[in-house]
This record gives sequence, structure tokens and C-alpha cells, in this order.
Amino acid sequence: MQTSSHSLPGKVIRWIILGMMCLSLGLQWAVIQGIAWTSMLVSYSQSDGLFQAVTKTFDGQHPCPLCEAVEEGGRKTRGKDAEGAKPSLKKFEAVVADTLRIVPPAARRMTYPNLIQKAEAGKHPPPEGPPRARA
Repeated sequence: MQTSSHSLPGKVIRWIILGMMCLSLGLQWAVIQGIAWTSMLVSYSQSDGLFQAVTKTFDGQHPCPLCEAVEEGGRKTRGKDAEGAKPSLKKFEAVVADTLRIVPPAARRMTYPNLIQKAEAGKHPPPEGPPRARA
């Protein structure tokens, strides 16, 4: 039995690269913000109803300390990117297409063999009459 000794380091390297890409896109702030919203929903729903908790969480008037930290950290990150960017270098940004165009395959003309239908009248009647006439 052969064991692949290089598969584990390859997987670790992939996870490291994925983590670095997430950090470079600023996804850590989105994850922390999601955690903050979840904790706010839980705490507000214990004292108020669910509808009121959702309203308080997402209205922007009741930020929690974690939300304020995310806002400050995001502001610092955006400010650092704006200061350190050179005019000749462009930052990679993920682009989401607003429409998806699906092109159907080209139509092909289908050909079928000719169907020849011939019917000849019989010279002799059937041996018995129709079923209803027998009864």
C-alpha cells in the first residue's frame, strides 16, 4: 500500500492560500460582523420580541461594541489601502455579473426516413362478424 506523503502539506498550503486570499479581500470583517449581528439578535430577542430585535439589530442606531470595532477596523483597512496603493498597480476586486447569459446550442435540422403507408382492401370479409353483432 502506498501512502501519499505530499498530500497533507499540499492541503495545508491550499488552506493557507485560501486564508490569505480571504484576509486580502477583508472577509474577516464580514465574519466578525456576522458574529456581532447574531449576538445582538440573541440579546435583543431575550428582552424584546423577535421583530423588535431584528429592527434594533439592523437599523444602525443601536451598535454594539463589536460592531463599532468592525467599523473602525474596516475604516483603517480601507484607509491603509488608499494610502499605500500606487497609481500603476490595480487592486484585484471580485466582480459579480448582474446577468447570466445562457446561449443554447446551435439547432440542427433533423431528418427522418420517409414513412410509406399502404393499405389494401381485403378481398375476403373477416371470418366472424363484429363482436356486438354476435351478442
